[in-house]
Order: sequence, then C-alpha cells, then structure tokens
Amino acid sequence: MTSAGIVLRVHLHGAQREEEDLAIFDTGATWSVLNSRIADALHLIGEPGEETIAISTRLGTFMGELIRLGLTLPTDDGEVVSLEVPFLVCEDWYAPTFLGYQGLMDRLAFAVDPSDDTFHFGIAGEAP
Repeated sequence: MTSAGIVLRVHLHGAQREEEDLAIFDTGATWSVLNSRIADALHLIGEPGEETIAISTRLGTFMGELIRLGLTLPTDDGEVVSLEVPFLVCEDWYAPTFLGYQGLMDRLAFAVDPSDDTFHFGIAGEAP
C-alpha cells in the first residue's frame, strides 16, 4: 500500500446527532476508539457506558467507557453498511478515531487491493 494505513469515511450516529469522521481501520486494535472532539460533538463525554476499560497504546494508557454507536460505512457505489459498534470513549483521546477488531472487524468480511489501495468490505456471512 502507498499510504500509511487504511482511512475510511464513516458516519457515527449518537442518540442526539450524527457526525462524519475519517477513521483509521486498524487490524491491530482490539477496540474502536472515538476521537474526543467527535465524542464531545455527540455528547458522549461523561456518559456511562456498558463497561469501563483501559487500553495501552503507543501514546500511553487511556481509560474510558464502551458506548455503542451506530456506524455507517458508505461505499463508492452508493450502498451503505450500517452496524451498531462499541466505541471506547476517552475524554483525553485526541488521536484520530480508530476502528478496531472487537465488535466491528469481527463482523465484516474485508480485503485490501494493494495495487490501488481499494478497500472492499461487507457483512460477514452475507452473499454479495
């Protein structure tokens, strides 16, 4: 691949509003982590989640709440894939939004064509 990683345009659906973001698809991340600016715009900072967890990253250790959000991945042909995904919400996570394995990638079938950095995906187990 020619880029530093897979970056996807995503739509995040909170209880009160929707935000668009660019997210890094990280096959090494256990959890999806929401950028704090987006979390604040969705009114999620300080909200209780399903579970409080800590993650250790190259930027340090971060503690936050796992909160389920609607996630829409638009496709180039106008279709969309929509899922409910647990995101780690940390008030001090200023890095980009990351899309991780648990609750997202484990539900997708995906492939990358390195010749043109095309990302192909769909719901795992569904026929194309």
